[in-house]
Amino acid sequence: TRQQLRVELFQREENIKLDPKLDAACASDQRSLCSNVHPGEGAMLECLKEHKNKLTRECHIAIFQRERLEAESVGLDYSLTLACKSALRQFCPEVEHTRALQCLANHRKEPTMDVRCRTMVQRRLVEQNTDYRLNAQLQHACRMDIAKFCSAIVLDKAAESTELQGKVIQCLKTQFVRHQLTKTCEPVVMGIVRDAALDYQLDPVLARACTSEIQSSCKDDRDIEECLKTHFQNRDIKNPECKKEVARLIHEGKADVQADPILYKACLHDIKHFCHDLTPGQGHLLSCLLTGLESDTIALTEECRTLLSKRVEMFEYAAQVAPVESIRDVVQQIANSPSRNYFVVVAMGVLGIIFVGGLFCGRVTKRLPANLKNK
Repeated sequence: TRQQLRVELFQREENIKLDPKLDAACASDQRSLCSNVHPGEGAMLECLKEHKNKLTRECHIAIFQRERLEAESVGLDYSLTLACKSALRQFCPEVEHTRALQCLANHRKEPTMDVRCRTMVQRRLVEQNTDYRLNAQLQHACRMDIAKFCSAIVLDKAAESTELQGKVIQCLKTQFVRHQLTKTCEPVVMGIVRDAALDYQLDPVLARACTSEIQSSCKDDRDIEECLKTHFQNRDIKNPECKKEVARLIHEGKADVQADPILYKACLHDIKHFCHDLTPGQGHLLSCLLTGLESDTIALTEECRTLLSKRVEMFEYAAQVAPVESIRDVVQQIANSPSRNYFVVVAMGVLGIIFVGGLFCGRVTKRLPANLKNK
């Protein structure tokens, strides 16, 4: 029966020796990377996952396939289930298995959650963001969006058997900034963007592109992403890949101000006071704050005004580094620009000149008699 199969799969998770195929595929890796680890309680499997970047290809493929199976249900993830047994009972008693990890993630800042559970949840979230196939909720909610916007990445057969290194999730983030996602997909991607804004390790593309910058300039900083943004604004980042990813990070903050935790915290009072009737996302809250920055009648708090002014400079530089790619992007850039009123006046002025010029200059083509037109 299905229940018996689940029990057998769960037991197999506990000890790698109960899965001869996986044990054989990773035999050399167990000796070279995890020689001090004893099989049992999921320890060997967890060790191999931690050293994923050093695994032989055969073992890496086998581990990824196991992770895909675990992603379908927390009940098949022995290490997570063991570490979070009490947390699952306390916070997620009625939650279905496919949503249990997200439920635990939503409660990971609760003081009553066990430290071991919190660490394991964080580890699983990092793994999940390396490949959309490890996120059951994202797969279901964004199925149509992935097919529409990210099919070229998904159809890359070379990466089929191992992680796509966050490429599909980054593709969805790009469409999130452009407000192109479906209503079912957008909130899920928004959640991923917000989580990644609080921990750069949940953004594998950024972490990989900016490895040297993080090590040399930001490793002792409490907020790695804010440190990268500061170095970006000061023109200190020379690596073009890292520069591009930090610019993308800034664009995400424009689309959803909660994806910019420092700005959101500084302007929370102002958002509640002046922008309380707006729906978060799609740049609504930022546009509201920028209106307040320009206005003589809206008094933003000093902390918000100061940081927002600095962010405006950052937005302008980010637009140069990662230029717009479509008419929709141009419209969005203008809508979120602090100089948007100026652009509107200039556009209206140009249209007015064309209209008046047409009135005074008359038609350009030569008038012809009706009988010649019919010919």
